[in-house]
Amino acid sequence: MNTFIFLLSCIFFPPMKRPFIYLKLTLSALLAIHLNACQTLTAQNNTSADSTFLTHTDFTLNQNTQKHTLDNGLTVIIKEDHRAPIVITQVWYDVGSNKEPIGKGGLSHFLEHLMFKDTPKVSGDEFSQLISYYGGNNNAYTNQDVTVYHEILPANRFEMALELEANRMKNIIFDDDKIQSERNVILEERQSRTDSNPNARAFEKILAFLYDKNPRANPVIGSRQDILNLNKRDLQNWYQRWYAPNNATVVIVGDVDTNEALLAVKRYFGQIKHQTIDKTKPDLTLTAPSTPKHLDIYEEVTVPNIVLAWQVPTLKSPNNAQDSYALSLLADVFDGGMSARFENNLIRKGKYISSIGVSYDDLQYGDGYFIISATPKDGVNPDMVKTAILHEIHNILTGDIHDDELTRLPIAIKVSDVMEADNIASQAQTLGRLHYLDLPFHQNQIRLEKIGKLTANDIKTVGKKYLNEQKLYSIYILPNSAKPANQP
Repeated sequence: MNTFIFLLSCIFFPPMKRPFIYLKLTLSALLAIHLNACQTLTAQNNTSADSTFLTHTDFTLNQNTQKHTLDNGLTVIIKEDHRAPIVITQVWYDVGSNKEPIGKGGLSHFLEHLMFKDTPKVSGDEFSQLISYYGGNNNAYTNQDVTVYHEILPANRFEMALELEANRMKNIIFDDDKIQSERNVILEERQSRTDSNPNARAFEKILAFLYDKNPRANPVIGSRQDILNLNKRDLQNWYQRWYAPNNATVVIVGDVDTNEALLAVKRYFGQIKHQTIDKTKPDLTLTAPSTPKHLDIYEEVTVPNIVLAWQVPTLKSPNNAQDSYALSLLADVFDGGMSARFENNLIRKGKYISSIGVSYDDLQYGDGYFIISATPKDGVNPDMVKTAILHEIHNILTGDIHDDELTRLPIAIKVSDVMEADNIASQAQTLGRLHYLDLPFHQNQIRLEKIGKLTANDIKTVGKKYLNEQKLYSIYILPNSAKPANQP
């Protein structure tokens, strides 16, 4: 997979922690994602649940799945899967880097680290030891939109995850020494993953170029200076502001009885009080440029990379959201495997490009990007690569799109569903993400119906609407040796 397509496809879910959610299933994008990054407490059961059974059973994801809301506002999603005696428990908090104020970047990620520290009842060490003792694993991740914690445990011990998560929802101790120790860990994480990695450094510059003043321009981990500046009060206030039951969702998938699991959730979380939460989503709309925009990035790379990007809607855009179905299908026509147009015409038959990939994620809040990333063959000028790609796009949008190209994507979606059903972590991640986006759990069925009605002309019309040269962002990642002598 092209390096920058992998990075760009991870904007909203970190590498190795991304959910297996269908975007565009190609040979290079069949990624099975697992989450790997968190004592005992008893609460009385005095809440009632507003339960809605999800009756769509066309897809495995919807079978035996129920969603409930407790009196304190906590959302609970439970899916029974009895094929193995294990259970995954996730807690999703509706807060990520998109909500962080300027100068306080990395707050959500820093707090994620501190959530593995002590509470009055359970120390951080005891937390990990308990999970390990019973053969489980736990982890967490933060992205631009959410912070998610999970535990995988034997079915007869899954309630322990509920106890531990309910305990740390409100009881984390903010110790000065441990905050400083974790700050050092995060600074080292930033140094090793970003500051010492030329591709990651370039990636941050690409985000800043594409998103400008939009919150998505900010790195999830925060800048080095922001990490150094965050203090105990910042972290406590962020915790108190966002970590509440009415800003959280518990997702349980595995060998459980739904009624018993719901009672357990009430027992541990039911006494935690709801609080006032600002549910306003950050403004993530984008305005496409009226003229092309270009950026050269000089880095310690040996092979150049060319990134072409266009602002496009997603399923949660305020305008033209339905165009996302045609954009998904167009991405597959471009790069849907070994028989796709880019592979056939630009790699096998072409003279300029050694690798190419397309990234388009329609499952996000606000507007997004349709991104193409390519690596030139040795000695090929980046402008020649850009011209070749734009020429191929023109040929596709003005020529014929064949029936077999339109049927490849629905097959891939169905294969994705089958693969996802084999993994409880993937199922939980999908349920959590669709709930966060306020999309139905049978979204793939809707996707299939919408895509099945699209014609070649529909796809070409949408492609011409968005993928034109006047609205193009182009970025060249070039070796330092190519930098002009008069450029700092």
